[in-house]
Amino acid sequence: MVGAVAVCAGSVQQPVRLAVIGCGVHSVTSLQPCIPLIPAFEYVAACDRHPERAALGLRFGARRWYQDVARMFADEAIDAAIVAGPAAMNYEMGLACAEAGVHLFVEKPMAPTVNAARQLADAVRARGRVGMVGTMWRHAPAIGVQKKLVESPAFGRAVAFHGTHLAPGEFATGPGGRGGGSLGWRFMLDQGCHMADCTRFLMGPVRCVTAATSTTSTRRDQFGLSALLVFAGGATGTLLFASHASVMSPSVTVVGEAGQAVTVRHLVSLERHPLPDDLGDPALRARVTQTWAHGANYRGVSRPGHLEALEHFARAINTGAAPAPSLDDGWRALRLCQAMLESAEGGRSVPLASGE
Repeated sequence: MVGAVAVCAGSVQQPVRLAVIGCGVHSVTSLQPCIPLIPAFEYVAACDRHPERAALGLRFGARRWYQDVARMFADEAIDAAIVAGPAAMNYEMGLACAEAGVHLFVEKPMAPTVNAARQLADAVRARGRVGMVGTMWRHAPAIGVQKKLVESPAFGRAVAFHGTHLAPGEFATGPGGRGGGSLGWRFMLDQGCHMADCTRFLMGPVRCVTAATSTTSTRRDQFGLSALLVFAGGATGTLLFASHASVMSPSVTVVGEAGQAVTVRHLVSLERHPLPDDLGDPALRARVTQTWAHGANYRGVSRPGHLEALEHFARAINTGAAPAPSLDDGWRALRLCQAMLESAEGGRSVPLASGE
């Protein structure tokens, strides 16, 4: 039996009855450990086709575990589900959640293709449920501080952007290709979608993209891509992706028309290069960098952003606020990834429609 939408009874917020579908490594190291830290959730059931994996949900407070999603939805009163697995599973189970009428948090990649991702977004919207995708960079505290600085009046209009994402090779060439398709598409599905969503979050829609890929003579499975972006607001930007790095290393920089620049590195630390007027001495222009980091007292789990994203999901359900990144944000990020590959493969600039 599917539960009703969680609501507020007076001043007391009713818990969101939660299920987790998919109990692989990412689920049990980055997502399920967050659930006990979020009072808004009541962890009802975990589900995985492998019983030893499904039973791991008990460690994080699940009352029961299942191997069959249909049986779980029939037996339990569930308001929302977290789906975490490969692209094809995320799409299939996401549609099952839409059919069951539950709110959906689906890990990235939300589907193996852009069209499938749009279908999933439409299916959840048609049932009037909250739909959110797990590209969680925008929920990392450092990115949140960066967003506030970029939107402050003193920063002015954003005029330039640069993002770099270096990832270990296994993320581009994992077993089964993480959704199939070309090496470039597998990498963009698994990793490029993070940077694509963060770029759109900080800078807005992209109007046009021109990209090129790189190859090496020693590794057929190595992937690199550089892209030039033109944003709808008039700013320009560059992106750099590479597999087989020795460490996961994202960084994003935004430059404002007044001359300020704000950079976030590794999702944990922020650097701001302020204006001379802010410092009181123009001679400090080349010497002062203001920094921010949440430090060792950070209460999250795994990489920054996972806990905050799931907290946001719970609030969206209980308050009716629009979730971010929504499932529409998710397919638009994949469309940007697709456009970069289309540009690289076709040797041409690729325009993006206003709704993409």
